[in-house]
Amino acid sequence: MANKRIIFDCCKAAQKFSLLRLSDFFGISEFFKWSDCLKIDGKALAIIFKYIDLEKTIFIFDYGCIVFVNFILEEEKMIFFDFLRSLSFNINNDFIIKYRSSFILSENFEDVEGESEEYI
Repeated sequence: MANKRIIFDCCKAAQKFSLLRLSDFFGISEFFKWSDCLKIDGKALAIIFKYIDLEKTIFIFDYGCIVFVNFILEEEKMIFFDFLRSLSFNINNDFIIKYRSSFILSENFEDVEGESEEYI
């Protein structure tokens, strides 16, 4: 049986995001408080990436942070940042570089031994 792994890549990408504007774009009708986040997965992600991958999710927080779940390729993250820019969000590349962390959750600790420092 394969070991289940979940990869989190977290970053600060902007001063602030309008969750209402993003939820309107994706057709998600919710009321948001400052502490809430917008979850984008499944068909909503397919709008951007043109394919559905049920293992991937993006969480966007009002205070400018994004959490990519199971996004391994940097190109996919860049596509998402470009998508946000196309909606007139001010994405700050300096923030992305300075305020970024990656984590792996695994059922088996030995499974992550030897991983690059980038993911530990």
